[in-house]
Amino acid sequence: MSLGATIRRPDREPLGNEAYVKAKLSAAFPDVRYTYVAQPGPVRLPLPLRLLMRRPHYPHWYGLVQMDRYAAEFTFDASPVVPSMRVELYGPGTKNVEPRFAQLTASTGWEVVYDE
Repeated sequence: MSLGATIRRPDREPLGNEAYVKAKLSAAFPDVRYTYVAQPGPVRLPLPLRLLMRRPHYPHWYGLVQMDRYAAEFTFDASPVVPSMRVELYGPGTKNVEPRFAQLTASTGWEVVYDE
């Protein structure tokens, strides 16, 4: 089971460029590791599931961090203008991410909006 959210600015303006986003994310999550994803790989899911999946834009950055009792996956556009960022949280300790999100919000003004 996962918990999804969007990280964005309250005024809906872009977060910044990809280098700025990576720098701010790395400050709040020092162990995050980034992978550049240029194009989608093969998908071997049944068509109904593929239609329901939230698909990222390409190219994009994928960031993964594993912390105390949770993991977080970050996905954001690899572009000069990053409109927002997706995050998926996994594990029984997802509430342990809140201090990291608070640090990110304090340094950037970004907000974390959880999926309903």
